[in-house]
Amino acid sequence: MEISLIHNKQEHKAAVNRILALADTDPAQGTPEAEEIELLALVVGHYEKQHAAPPVPLDPVDYLEFLLDQEIVTRKDLVRALGSAPRVSEVRARRRQLSLAMIRRLYNDFGLPADVLLRPIAAAEPPQKTTRGRPRKHTEQAAAHAFA
Repeated sequence: MEISLIHNKQEHKAAVNRILALADTDPAQGTPEAEEIELLALVVGHYEKQHAAPPVPLDPVDYLEFLLDQEIVTRKDLVRALGSAPRVSEVRARRRQLSLAMIRRLYNDFGLPADVLLRPIAAAEPPQKTTRGRPRKHTEQAAAHAFA
């Protein structure tokens, strides 16, 4: 059993495959195979930590949507923390930033991470202007025709 540091993706893949192959044999604790799994896991973990992509910072709305989806908080909880149902809708639609009071309530009541809640909410993309389901351009042409 010769284990060394991992320097590239091919070595990483080989080490992971070796761990999986050894794990399939279900080695007993204290055997050379079990120790090899532990050592390989350490070097794989070290490589992954060094080469992992930086985490994408969460937007507060994305975080709240995740919590709602996972049923960690309910819409009723958000109404209580944000003040009203319309405010919840505005925040979820990205038309309103979280106020300091809202952030405090979310932090104190639910233990949500302040570093995520303090980030600015990315603005929503503006909706396309339409009239009765038709693009505005066609409506303007029709109006010009009607008044000509």
